Amino acid sequence: MSDVTPTNGESRTLAQTVKIHSGVLKIGGTEIQCFVLVTPDGQEPKRILSGRAVTKAFNLTGRGQGMSRFVSSERIRAHMADRLVEAIHEPYYLATRPNFPPVLGYEAWVLPELCNAILDADDEKPLPHQQRKMATAAKVLSRGLAITGITALVDEATGYQEVRDRLALEKILNKYISEEMQPYVRMFPEEFYRQMWRLLGWEWRGMSVPKPKRVGQLTDDLIYKRLAPGVRDALRSLVPRTEKGNLVHKLHSHLTPEEGRKALDRHLHAVTALMSASTNWKGFERMVDRAFPRFGDTMQLPLEDADEA
Repeated sequence: MSDVTPTNGESRTLAQTVKIHSGVLKIGGTEIQCFVLVTPDGQEPKRILSGRAVTKAFNLTGRGQGMSRFVSSERIRAHMADRLVEAIHEPYYLATRPNFPPVLGYEAWVLPELCNAILDADDEKPLPHQQRKMATAAKVLSRGLAITGITALVDEATGYQEVRDRLALEKILNKYISEEMQPYVRMFPEEFYRQMWRLLGWEWRGMSVPKPKRVGQLTDDLIYKRLAPGVRDALRSLVPRTEKGNLVHKLHSHLTPEEGRKALDRHLHAVTALMSASTNWKGFERMVDRAFPRFGDTMQLPLEDADEA
């Protein structure tokens, strides 16, 4: 069991099992040891920075307790929110490795807020000579943090970014995909096909006429590749194929009624509207690529709106 305990000695356990991702955060030439604590109960992960590394980043010496000097400085304290003062007074002890002393740390949001407090105090009136290095460090750190948020930086440094993205994908798939085949409901409106036939220059002969193989390929591209991340691949893994390679049943038969089919219906109507507003297939392709890029594709650069002849 991994516990995370504040310095006042009152145990504050996040969960029975805490997965710790560790890494080094690099900001403006400064390196700060950091951690992401993940619990199995689905709570928001905690991003923690080493107290020793934070104090060193501000050109202060001493283990994490050196952070209390910010609070003791009346000028800096005047620009600190109450939650920041409380966080500095109650750092976390992280049991990151067995038989090793715990790491004293602070939640990652403390760093940008502390930088702001120091810079605000310095803007009000230049800090005294002994605090100049601290103000300079705060400026460098703030510039680095302005480029990318502290949460994203910590996730990248610890390798949790890949886990975070995978968990986000799992949430999408859980909402959209049903492993059990759902009762058949006709999802693709006739107008969708009418507009496709018009733009391709084909003669429309009604829904009862077998559709060319190209229609399935276009539908896969226009709809399923652009519906939501990972949904197309998940659907294709659930729907078996015949010996000739044809789908045994419709892909949308495994979309959940609550989220998946509603999202498909919205997307179908939006794509059909774009087809209705287009005068030819190439112009329509440009519009749909900009409005609904394929997931995993590079975003298209803006082009002229006029349809190509």
